[in-house]
Amino acid sequence: MNKYFLNKIQYRIINGKSVHKNRYPHFASICLKGNNIPFCGGSYIGRNIVITAAHCLDEGLKSTDIVVQFKKNNIYNKGIQYNLKSFLIHPEYNPETLDNDIAVIFLMGNPTRKGIKKLHLPKIHQNWFYKINRKCVILGYGYTKNNGKQSFKLQHALIKIMDKNGDLNFYEKKSITNNMFLAADFKNMDDPTDNKDACTGDSGGPLFTWINKKKYLIGIVSWGYGCGLDLYPGVYTKVNNYRRWIKQNTGV
Repeated sequence: MNKYFLNKIQYRIINGKSVHKNRYPHFASICLKGNNIPFCGGSYIGRNIVITAAHCLDEGLKSTDIVVQFKKNNIYNKGIQYNLKSFLIHPEYNPETLDNDIAVIFLMGNPTRKGIKKLHLPKIHQNWFYKINRKCVILGYGYTKNNGKQSFKLQHALIKIMDKNGDLNFYEKKSITNNMFLAADFKNMDDPTDNKDACTGDSGGPLFTWINKKKYLIGIVSWGYGCGLDLYPGVYTKVNNYRRWIKQNTGV
């Protein structure tokens, strides 16, 4: 794993707020078996399917190494736990560029029967979900400040989709592919600590928006330079680009 990649995956919720375990029942905590501390997040989309980032699962892990937990009281609590049947990483995932950073997890059981609610998916051509300044929510148990510790409680933050060609983006153009988009909440540009962002431990978690009271999964926490830094918004996998692939492999 190269240094550039390590810099990319510094991801946790920065300047977010703690939430009750039942507020976001679709949120999935991905943990190593025998350890309740999540190393990544995910989103329940129905049946026995959880969507997460490919880079969460590409380190030689097997499905028997992992469990998925819902409705955790805190970072150490087990909540409602499922073993994995299998998982599928996108065949064109690139670990160097993090292009196509998406994976599907198949659980041994249907969380709906335990009261777990799903996030809806956008339809293939609904690109208007990604309009600039659309408000979205990010979730995670990751770090809450640079070089800090993971959050004891699930955190959430309200951020906005940003223009990848705008003045508030200092990334090289070639690093943001058509399968990615940017989102953050920059406040006072003279204060580098007041921005909202995701960070270490939040990878794979949802970025969702809402229309007519329905929540839609439109992004996956993927990468970013640092955490909450001015001019370096979070980079998210554009779920809409994979709607057909998800359907073909899950039926959802």
